[in-house]
Amino acid sequence: MNAAGPPVLLVGDVARYVRTLIEGDERLRRVTVRGEISNFRGIHANGNAYFDLKDDQALLNCVMWGSNGVVLPPEFANGAQVDADGRLSTYPRRSSYQLIVDRIRTVGQGDLHARYEELRERLQREGLFALERKRALPRYPRRIAVVTSPAAAAYQDFLRTMAAHAPYVSLLLVETPVQGREAAAGIAAALERASALEVDAIALIRGGGSFEDLFAFNEEPVVRAITQTRVPVVTGIGHESDVTLADFAADLREPTPTAAARAIAPARKELLGRVEQLRGRLVRQRNAIIDERRQRLDYALADLVTRTRGALAERRELLAAAEMRLARRSPRAGLAAAHGRLLVTKRHLSDLGVRVVARRAQRLNVLAAKLAVLDPEAILQRGYAIVTHAGRVVREAAEVRLGALIEARLARGTLAARVEGGDHG
Repeated sequence: MNAAGPPVLLVGDVARYVRTLIEGDERLRRVTVRGEISNFRGIHANGNAYFDLKDDQALLNCVMWGSNGVVLPPEFANGAQVDADGRLSTYPRRSSYQLIVDRIRTVGQGDLHARYEELRERLQREGLFALERKRALPRYPRRIAVVTSPAAAAYQDFLRTMAAHAPYVSLLLVETPVQGREAAAGIAAALERASALEVDAIALIRGGGSFEDLFAFNEEPVVRAITQTRVPVVTGIGHESDVTLADFAADLREPTPTAAARAIAPARKELLGRVEQLRGRLVRQRNAIIDERRQRLDYALADLVTRTRGALAERRELLAAAEMRLARRSPRAGLAAAHGRLLVTKRHLSDLGVRVVARRAQRLNVLAAKLAVLDPEAILQRGYAIVTHAGRVVREAAEVRLGALIEARLARGTLAARVEGGDHG
């Protein structure tokens, strides 16, 4: 206790006292709250469900315990209007109060979702989301405008990713609020300013949030501003599951700001690879020119050598003719002819012996193959088995009754099995 002032309380003391006040209020022990479902992301693995109820004045955290067997109605989804029965309590760790829901029923759709669907259908009929109006991103952008809030964590994620992925790209920040009542007008104006800059593309990014937090990106001025920019627009808004009307209108939609950074420009590594390819192509073209010049020189030298050799060959032919006339008058010609006939006869005898041996070897191989086919061991090697029962080979399924023990001999080892069923054919 502090004698000079009020008592000093622990944080837990305050939280427990507030819970006592709320849970002790008779009016809050059993209430029915009507509101629009927001920020519902499915049922947890333990069966619990967390969501918010909201209207145009406030937002209330809600939880349904899976252990209580609460059943969600089929229409339960973000935007649905529901009546939730339960009791008010607190969650001390976050210093927040919440509705513990034990029964829930839908009564209609919320205003924001109704506006979303009406605007989506109308703009789609106008063709603002048509694929044919999508523009291709520049292959090698040099300057990119980033439309977002500089205080957003998404902007820092985008900067870090671009620094690692494509550091050669210059980034120009076009500031705008990305949440709140003035956000839609601010985003549309920022897109117009970005379009007037000397940039190759625009990145419109924002981090994750509830359906309400992201609703500025579902407003008509933002959608129309995207379709009227001078350069392509890439969006990276929210998380994987968040899809806004701005995403439908964008020339390229990526699920997150980080993914948008990777998609808006090719990676530095990819560009270096492309430069290396071009360098290789230049080297190959240079080498091709050098090779062509060398080949022309080779042809010229070959032509000169051919003419020189032709003259020499003509002289050699005259000399050879003279030598032939002289050789015909020599006894060596007869001896050489007899020797040639002897060599031919010897070669014929050798070839005949080889063919006889080959035919015998072929016949032997055929007989060996037939024996191998008949060899039971060879059949087992191909994956077959010999099944026996009571010492006899089983050839038909009908020979063995159900429950009998059989033995299967394989290529290596045997297996024992019990007959559980069969088809007698």
